[in-house]
Amino acid sequence: MDVNKIIKTISCMSTANSLQTIEFQLNHAIQLCNDYLKKPQISYENIELELSSEEFLRLAKRAHEEDITFNQLVNKILLEHIEKETENDKNGINS
Repeated sequence: MDVNKIIKTISCMSTANSLQTIEFQLNHAIQLCNDYLKKPQISYENIELELSSEEFLRLAKRAHEEDITFNQLVNKILLEHIEKETENDKNGINS
């Protein structure tokens, strides 16, 4: 959360400000909090994968083509698979 933005927004409020200005600033601060809460909180865990030289080369080339790192590609593939499995579970589909 960008706490500094919220603090700055709230600290701008003073008794000299109109009620409308203070209401606008409070709504803005609330929106910043809501935006933060909507962002998915992702935690990572280290895993070991055993890949053949051919599999590694194929994935490394794909990562290069997508202009991302090998680890980013592996994370992307795993996340897509997890999302697909989660959706299948919600729909009662066995894979």
